[in-house]
Amino acid sequence: MKHRYERTFKTSDRRSLELNESLFHSANGYIGIRGAFEEGYASDVRSVRGSYMNGVYEIVPMPQAEPLFGLVNRKQTIINVAEVQDIKAYLDGELATPAEEYTRCLDFTRGTSARTFSFVSAKGVKADVRITRLASFKRPNIFMLVYEIATSGPCNITFDTGHNSLVRNHCDPNDPRLASEATAFLRQEGCRMLGDGMSAVSVSTQNSGLGISTVVWEKVPGAETREVLENNDARRTHTLHNATGAVLTRMVSFADSRHCADTEATAIQKLREAKDAGMERIFREQEEYLSSFWDDVGFSLSGDDRLEEAVSFNLFCLLQSAGRDGLSHIAAKGLSGEGYEGHYFWDTEMYVQTIFTLTRPEISKRLLAYRYSILDKARRNAARLGHGKGALYAWRTINGDECSGFFPAGSAQYHINGAIAHAVIQYYEATDDHEFMTNMGLEMLMEISRLWIDTGVFTKRGFEINDVTGPDEYTCIVNNNYYTNACAKFDLRQTARLIREFRAEGTVLTFEFDDAEILEFEKAAELMFLPFDEELGINPQDDSFLNKKPIDLAAIPEDKHPMLLHYHPLFLYRHQVCKQADTILAHLLHPEYSDRSTMERSFRYYEKITTHDSTLSKCIFSMMASYLGLKDEALKYFGSCSETDLRDTHKNTRDGIHTANMGGSYLAITMGFAGLRIKKEGISLAPALPDKWNSYGFSIRYRGSKIHVEVDKDRVIVTTSQPVCISIYGTTYEAGRNGMLVQRLGG
Repeated sequence: MKHRYERTFKTSDRRSLELNESLFHSANGYIGIRGAFEEGYASDVRSVRGSYMNGVYEIVPMPQAEPLFGLVNRKQTIINVAEVQDIKAYLDGELATPAEEYTRCLDFTRGTSARTFSFVSAKGVKADVRITRLASFKRPNIFMLVYEIATSGPCNITFDTGHNSLVRNHCDPNDPRLASEATAFLRQEGCRMLGDGMSAVSVSTQNSGLGISTVVWEKVPGAETREVLENNDARRTHTLHNATGAVLTRMVSFADSRHCADTEATAIQKLREAKDAGMERIFREQEEYLSSFWDDVGFSLSGDDRLEEAVSFNLFCLLQSAGRDGLSHIAAKGLSGEGYEGHYFWDTEMYVQTIFTLTRPEISKRLLAYRYSILDKARRNAARLGHGKGALYAWRTINGDECSGFFPAGSAQYHINGAIAHAVIQYYEATDDHEFMTNMGLEMLMEISRLWIDTGVFTKRGFEINDVTGPDEYTCIVNNNYYTNACAKFDLRQTARLIREFRAEGTVLTFEFDDAEILEFEKAAELMFLPFDEELGINPQDDSFLNKKPIDLAAIPEDKHPMLLHYHPLFLYRHQVCKQADTILAHLLHPEYSDRSTMERSFRYYEKITTHDSTLSKCIFSMMASYLGLKDEALKYFGSCSETDLRDTHKNTRDGIHTANMGGSYLAITMGFAGLRIKKEGISLAPALPDKWNSYGFSIRYRGSKIHVEVDKDRVIVTTSQPVCISIYGTTYEAGRNGMLVQRLGG
């Protein structure tokens, strides 16, 4: 793996200034601070100086122009909780800020984000500045910042710092992926100096009833310090006279009322613990945590430094984004920005969770625990949409309530249930965690399967599911979306199998059901209608897709993408045009439902009409190309998806990173090039190596065994720490403790 992402930028490049606030954010799954310049900007930059807490939200109105029954009229939105990065350094009264260029470095092994620049004062004194940030993985409440100045001669150095809650959320009324209104969501509860360099700011949300406290401690050795309170802003000035250097250390502690009764007391306690531990110990803890993480991941890629750097960056950002408390999840933008308002979608289960299931299963389990915690709300959501039984998870949410105001491309995407069921089943197959399944997993699967039965209908053609939307949001409210039906078929069959297996083992289940339900699940799975077109020899995306007008994507100007921002939904719905992989994703997940020739023809058909306006798309095309043996095309799609954020290919990374695509880019290696599959019988591999690469490798955990896979020009080498069953190119092996399997590349 690459150890860091480091670049030098021009201060005149406004786009980089905005983009880097996302790329160089600091987060640990609980808190996230965007990488804005501490001193602000001289140019007209759209800066979003946000500090966020995973799962901390406000409830705001979302009026419907025509308030029909059951439409959502309010939503949750992630909130900017405080300004904790307000630090300005002055040399003899001049603000120190980069004049022409600056360097930024995200260190994947130290877990830090750093900015360095030089500044020359009017008196000719040169200052070299380094600012290092860290959001602690071992101490999730703690954010730390170290501001270091070294000067070429003596001068007066002054730090002017602030800590306040007079903050607002960002908005863009022209982009549906962002909030349309800028709002100050917080009620000020108190701001006070605590002595010993500490200040506390407490706030509460006006509608969601959450309390938040941030406590700051900072110190500049040898400085004269003055403190003052100004309108809920705790300000300090630290001055050193005739100095040749200075170091400011700032620690910030965050706490919210979901985790504790007294947020200020908790934040103070966590801060004092961190302060007592000291800066060096916190840096050391971070390195130890990441050393363990990268050992668990075991990622390497030789032969393309650029792609190795991109994948390493993506993996680090995913670790920063993942909630670990059972109360939060992974937002579409992680904790790097306000895009999609901090909402959780199907993305985590389908694109990200597999990585944690196979490397850090304890994180995966906590993510699933969050979904279980909102199961009752999923039941109520199903009832709101007219279902008499089952649970339907909200398409986009934070607290479990639906936040989608446009139901054709929101609530109608029932396939989110399929993603969650997929994650539950995959977690169980990889970990054999019976306790989880007994306490949470089976009940979730049962309610999801009940929802499929209540949604579908038995007809002469089989079991059909009408009026839903698949992953492709340019085609909405259709009958028999192939992907949705394939997911439902899998869920129903697996739920029935697992219920029977656990009952046969004598497991006592805590939820009620009867044998008739299990038989109905099996019948619906067996008779599930999966569209097929005899003339084209492909699986149509749905019953009506092939009857729509074709569209020439080459005729769509580049500046008209994404098309959802430039064309009315009805125009899109009436044409054969796809925003992202849909049927192709179904083929990737469930190849057993179609023969190879059908999947090959489908791949070619949908390749021509898919815009990839969603970042969730190209990674799927890469994986499917790998499955079909199309190595060059797989590499082309992989290269594009892996660099989505670092190259800002969709022109919106300034609003936050794309976590699902990041997960998909790594799966394009493990599930794509390596052909990794997780099954009840064991794991299987069918590795291929792109011609331009020398080798790649990765590690996974499977039922107590740590397995490392290394693929080079000639061989596939698999090492295992515990006995495990592995299939390589269709041949099954029983690997023993500390075993090694060596197979010729390609079988």
